[in-house]
Amino acid sequence: MTREGRRNALELMEEVFKTLPIEGTVSVTQLAERLDSTWEVADKYLTMIWRIQHGPRVIPIRQEGTRNVNWRKDYGPLPNEVKT
Repeated sequence: MTREGRRNALELMEEVFKTLPIEGTVSVTQLAERLDSTWEVADKYLTMIWRIQHGPRVIPIRQEGTRNVNWRKDYGPLPNEVKT
């Protein structure tokens, strides 16, 4: 947690992954309670994770001999084009 008692985005995302069951399901309300968070935050993080998992891969292209990294997306549909 940060000094203000708020979790940063990566901490919260890790908590979502740890809290979701492998077998069975939980509602957004149940997840929010387990995360000690609001329904809105739990829903936004679940949606963001789903969108990332269903979008094109993001690939780092390292420039040899430098610390520079360029990024590109791999071919694939955008999340709003994925049929569920």
